Amino acid sequence: MVKIEESGIAFDFPAGSVWQPELTTRQLKLSHVKACDFVYVDRNRRKLFLIEVKSSSPKDLRKYVDAIAQKFGQTLLLALALHHRRYLHEENPAFLLAHPSVFGREYALCPLLIIRRTQRAWLVPLQEALQHSLRRMERAFRAEAPLTVDVPTARRKIHRSIHLLL
Repeated sequence: MVKIEESGIAFDFPAGSVWQPELTTRQLKLSHVKACDFVYVDRNRRKLFLIEVKSSSPKDLRKYVDAIAQKFGQTLLLALALHHRRYLHEENPAFLLAHPSVFGREYALCPLLIIRRTQRAWLVPLQEALQHSLRRMERAFRAEAPLTVDVPTARRKIHRSIHLLL
């Protein structure tokens, strides 16, 4: 199992199923690439999750959604570049090379925003704004509509081993 802590939430994923772009590609900061927190391959359900985790809801909805949409898009482009060996570095993640089929039609692309502390009423407007912002990515990559969820919903949707840290 791989344990990841992000924004006060603990995640346990099967070994070899998760990639943290910001930790494995040191050129990201130098090239101003903003990546989501991690990418998770669920082989049983044939889904590739692009996951961004936030500790709370936004004060400025537009800026918040734009920043998250940028992270999803740039993570996808970085993963594709690494997959096709167009971004060669000594730390190319074995994760992407070990899962070549995740970029094929047999895997659904699933952007997912998990918010630790939020009112349920905020989730719907956030999800609608994110869907509007990612519409082109959905069409171009046949992605599923992005989900905006709280921790209990994330636990049901992607993996049972998601826990709040106290």
